[in-house]
Amino acid sequence: MKSLHKILVDNIIQLKNTYNTRTIGGFVNKNNLKVKKGILFRSDNLARLDDYDLNVLNLIGIKRIVDFRSLHEKTKEPNILPPNVTYIESPIEADKSINEEVYKILDGTLKKNMNQFLIDANKDFVLEYTPVFSKFIKEFIQSGLPTLFHCTAGKDRTGFACALILSIIDVPKETIMEEYMFSNHCINRTIDRQLARVCVKMNISMNDGPKILPLLTVQPDYIENAFKKIDEEYGNMNNYIRKGLKLSEKEILTLKLLLLK
Repeated sequence: MKSLHKILVDNIIQLKNTYNTRTIGGFVNKNNLKVKKGILFRSDNLARLDDYDLNVLNLIGIKRIVDFRSLHEKTKEPNILPPNVTYIESPIEADKSINEEVYKILDGTLKKNMNQFLIDANKDFVLEYTPVFSKFIKEFIQSGLPTLFHCTAGKDRTGFACALILSIIDVPKETIMEEYMFSNHCINRTIDRQLARVCVKMNISMNDGPKILPLLTVQPDYIENAFKKIDEEYGNMNNYIRKGLKLSEKEILTLKLLLLK
């Protein structure tokens, strides 16, 4: 059997103008069933797609695109979409306070670790945005159509959404964590270009660029804090799935039938 890393590498969708686009599949769940590829896809933003990229998305059969970005993010970088896909906006305002506080950290007027932004954001996914993730999962179950979901970097909001789906279909947590952390493999291939782009966008000196690297990658404690918050608020993941996400047993079974073989 392929190693998990090899499965993750094989899941990468090679687009010219994204860096973190991949299918979700090939994993084995706790009941020894395999997650189907080519039904769910995750990505960073689609604002710079060219004709080649659009043709690839069309060829792999994506029918729905779910955008977790805030209104501000979408206004600055509107998606370029393939024809004949359903576009669904499910905004999560994860960027609401970051910019202002980043400048204060860089000039020394605020004593805060950069990674605290994303720890707090992951807690907020549970505390504030559970209804958004619930709607996303329920609508996917209802449609059953090949769906790509994304945010700006394709790692935090998108990573949490992916972790939820894999949890619902009984993929082991160790696999979920490795899939989550694989964003770093994808991001590191173009990290210098991304860092330069963010510095220009935020008017930050390239000398300060390395200080904001925690915002551009994932760390285990980001999503571990989301899992911890789930346990604090709901007792465990199973309770969260049923009481937080409000998924019925029928919806859970339908998701498993859609994604497992």
